[in-house]
Amino acid sequence: MTAAVEGVDGFASNGADTKMVLRSLVLCLVIVTAPLRAQYYGQDLIRDARARMAAQAWDSAARDLAIALDEAPYIMDSCWVYIWRGVLEYERGSAALARLNFRRALLLHPNPRASGYAGLDSIPWGAAKLFDAEYRDIRVFPAGDPDHPATWIAGPSFEYPAEALARRLSGQAVARWIVDTSGHVDRRNIDVIELPDSSFMAPLKDMVTATLFQPATIGGQRVRSYIAYQFKLRPPASTQQNPVQLVDNARRQLRANRPDSALALVERALDPTNDPTAAMQVYAELVRGIAWHTQSRNSLASRSFKVAIAKYRELERQGVDFAPFLRNLVDSVRLTNRYKYEN
Repeated sequence: MTAAVEGVDGFASNGADTKMVLRSLVLCLVIVTAPLRAQYYGQDLIRDARARMAAQAWDSAARDLAIALDEAPYIMDSCWVYIWRGVLEYERGSAALARLNFRRALLLHPNPRASGYAGLDSIPWGAAKLFDAEYRDIRVFPAGDPDHPATWIAGPSFEYPAEALARRLSGQAVARWIVDTSGHVDRRNIDVIELPDSSFMAPLKDMVTATLFQPATIGGQRVRSYIAYQFKLRPPASTQQNPVQLVDNARRQLRANRPDSALALVERALDPTNDPTAAMQVYAELVRGIAWHTQSRNSLASRSFKVAIAKYRELERQGVDFAPFLRNLVDSVRLTNRYKYEN
């Protein structure tokens, strides 16, 4: 390549070399200018479509915009075509289709105004208001941008994972997430930056998604924004814990499809230091059997269910009055597994 360029600059190459270089240069010019023509043509089509919209020639405007979208060489060009398709649908009377096109545009580029294109100022007021609503729903503002940042209102306490509690793990967690305009957090929008142990991941996300926030606002309007928190995670100071709460937590772990955590909680509930009552032992064994069954370890599940039901019958003969939820749980196990566990 260097030799060819030097040959053109100094006219020192022979005629064949010169023709080859000139053909290469022409080809390069064609390749470079083709996108520029497509971009310019697309802007012409948008301008024509706007004129047709002003004349209420909706179908012709739609055809112009369809061609412009097909010919768009860059993402920003596609973004503007979708914006004007949204305006077209709004003028036709379909706010839902207008929103859909505005959202597609914003997914391509979260801030079209930054492109410097002045066309947004000429959008009809009603369509511009609809676009602005979608813009606020899509765009996520850094924590320092809103007039009033998102704030934590109320939420559950952190549920220490059984594995971490057994090992007495502690440390610092740092996480960032997006608070939407309703004050809630989508689990997919939680970014955990620092964590003492992987066992903290699920309960941390559980806590954040169950928390209600005051959304951030700009100019009195709610906007999506980032918020970051630092947590100091330490196991509970008390060594004795309420066995009922432990088994209740184990059932929640089962509903979250975490049987290992559920089994660890049941073991702690049955620890003599927590002084579980006989009825409490029935409850714990039933939940332990369900956890084993979830893992398809049916022999262990059968053993736990048999222990629970035998103890339950013994306490019934002694006249113990069980809580309704525990009677229902026993009945459920007995009906579901009648031939396996009753005898």
